[in-house]
Amino acid sequence: MYKNLIEKNINKFSSKVFLIDEKDKSITFGKIFLKPENELSFITDNDICLLLADNCKSYIELYLYFLKKNVKQILLDKNINESQITKISKLYKPNYLIINSSNKISFKSYKFIKSYGNYNIYLYSKKKIPMHKDLAVLLSTSGSTGSSKFVKLSKENILDNALNICKYLKINSKHTTITTMSPSYSYGMSIINTHFISGSKIILNNQSFFEKVFWDKIKRYKVNSFGGVPYHYEILKKLKFSNFNLPSLKYLTQAGGSMNKDLILYFLNCCKKKKISFIQMYGQTEASPRISYLPFKFARKK
Repeated sequence: MYKNLIEKNINKFSSKVFLIDEKDKSITFGKIFLKPENELSFITDNDICLLLADNCKSYIELYLYFLKKNVKQILLDKNINESQITKISKLYKPNYLIINSSNKISFKSYKFIKSYGNYNIYLYSKKKIPMHKDLAVLLSTSGSTGSSKFVKLSKENILDNALNICKYLKINSKHTTITTMSPSYSYGMSIINTHFISGSKIILNNQSFFEKVFWDKIKRYKVNSFGGVPYHYEILKKLKFSNFNLPSLKYLTQAGGSMNKDLILYFLNCCKKKKISFIQMYGQTEASPRISYLPFKFARKK
């Protein structure tokens, strides 16, 4: 079922816009793999790549291309420091380090291979470590950049979870979302997966809720949903989200820990007035990552 799902998805939605990148340029499903296919053939399914995750076009291309090609990925936040990269590299011995070019860490001790978009690729080790054939992603359980313990996820884990989320959130090819979290965090990764699988559109964003450009993007691209952890919703309340006029917004999702009762009631009340669903969920990285959700109609009773 999952073996050729990514390829089928690319063919099915080939001419449809998948990404609006950080420079406001459109990238279709049909073109998302063109650059990596041409430039990264030297990386194979026997390789491990340590990849710093960022909400940019280059990262999405790399992550999905590696998922398609069964390249093993260690996903870390783009802001990780040199000592953490060194520690994790010594433990897991990746073949390649793929580092944001904006990262100020010096990698002179590693062989520079080439640049790829926003990234520099370095050779770390030529040794091929035997791994389970189904391994696709190594992901930290806490979303912490410093953790050296990872959950092993297969492509089947990731795609099955994404398909189930699309079913219960009714995400389809007409849907548009915007990034609000690091894709190295399982919740952020899940949003990328679900919108790729459903043939919908992702607006790549690294701005916070405090920045006007974030809300301008929501209005300009008629964003239907975005996700957040409790901290995000605390910010939205301080910004008086109840006063916002966002007619395209259909639902908000929340995970990453429990919210206090007053905060939940605030969003239940203002979302009901705006005819927006506020959907609370529970997940674990070990489950790839979302496990359960509370339908909006039961939220007040709960």
